[in-house]
Formats: sequence, structure tokens, C-alpha cells
Amino acid sequence: MAIAQLEKVLKIPQGELNKAAGKPDDAALAFFRRDEALPIMRSLAEVPSGKLEEVRKMIERYVRKQGGK
Repeated sequence: MAIAQLEKVLKIPQGELNKAAGKPDDAALAFFRRDEALPIMRSLAEVPSGKLEEVRKMIERYVRKQGGK
């Protein structure tokens, strides 16, 4: 929460400080706490590193299509 406020004051895009520090942001931490997260993470562990960006884009398209539900 404090990092998000600092980003706002410094006019840094949300999540950039956590990204630079190699740490998950609040949204990522909230996701990891969900019961459904573990099987998703296990599935993602099987994705080759070279394909992770493609998977990320596919997930972002899905979320946008769903309206962020």
C-alpha cells in the first residue's frame, strides 16, 4: 500500500517499483491468496520460458474481453 502511494506521489506507473525490485505487487499478492491460484501456477510452471509472454498476452486479452470481472 505504501509503495502504491509512493508511486502516485512520484508519478511512476503503478507496479513499476515492485517490478524494479523483483517483488509482486498488491494485485499479484491478492491473486496468490486465492484458492484457485495454486493449480493455475502449477499449469504455468509447465509453460516454456519462451512462451510465457504469449501466455501473458492471451490472459490480458481474456481479462479485457471479460471486462476485468
